[in-house]
Amino acid sequence: MASYTGGLLRKNKNKLREQNLELEQSRADLKLAAETLEKKNIQLQTAVEKTTESDRLKSEFLANMSHEFRTPLNHIIGFTEIISDKKLGDLNAKQVEYLSNVLQSGQHLLSLVNDILDLSKVESGTLKLELSKLNLRRLLENSLTMIKQKAIKHGITLSIESDGAPETIRADERKLKQIMYNLLSNAVKFTPDGGSITLSTKVISDFEFRHPESMGEEKPSEIKISVADTGIGIRKEDLELIFKPFEQVESSASRKYQGTGLGLSLTRKLIELHGGRIWAESEGEGKGSVFNFIIPAELSWSLHLSL
Repeated sequence: MASYTGGLLRKNKNKLREQNLELEQSRADLKLAAETLEKKNIQLQTAVEKTTESDRLKSEFLANMSHEFRTPLNHIIGFTEIISDKKLGDLNAKQVEYLSNVLQSGQHLLSLVNDILDLSKVESGTLKLELSKLNLRRLLENSLTMIKQKAIKHGITLSIESDGAPETIRADERKLKQIMYNLLSNAVKFTPDGGSITLSTKVISDFEFRHPESMGEEKPSEIKISVADTGIGIRKEDLELIFKPFEQVESSASRKYQGTGLGLSLTRKLIELHGGRIWAESEGEGKGSVFNFIIPAELSWSLHLSL
């Protein structure tokens, strides 16, 4: 009996010793894994810091270069306009044609530089909203006026529809104008002769703002603005791609149109800066497209809440 008990104890001791060794090995493995994870975290943090610094330097470079480009470009455009207006003497038909080409190219290049500058400001966080109360209907009508001449030239019908949108909202007027111009100029650019463009607004939700100045008032929480055209349309797989910087969809219909691929990317950034969102809809090539975006109607209160 004593011999059996002693053997059992020895067996249990050996088993316990093995388990202790296994536990020590597990602890060592766990410690090694923790050290490896810590090293990887340090490496990842370093990589993130380098990427952040790289993005900052890129944005600073783009901003500085954009400023450097704008001054001579404005001079080129200004002097070309003076000569084109025949303020320095008469011009023959060929000179007028060539100067018109120079002027259009200069304005296109300046537009590109401005887009790059604004995009770099958004990415670096230096582009801020300047909120003010503005007349929404008037802003939309003025936006249509900016493309009216080109629309008339190509027989494109312009219309505006309002579904109970408020007369005034708080937003950054200059940036909202830029958003509208980008969307409408794209619409008229990609709409064939004889087509149509419809600009519409809609209140998509209402609620009572719990703000001292607006207690008891019902105000729209968000405004939806849409630009619909009967243009060349967009393939389903390209509906998201078109909002990426320097991206242009490849199709037989769109290849002939001049563009930089920055306009819609900047438009999305400006809308997101307002606390909104944008998306495109289309049934495919040749079937037109609709660009919708939503922004808070009372941005001063909405942004205060989000901050």
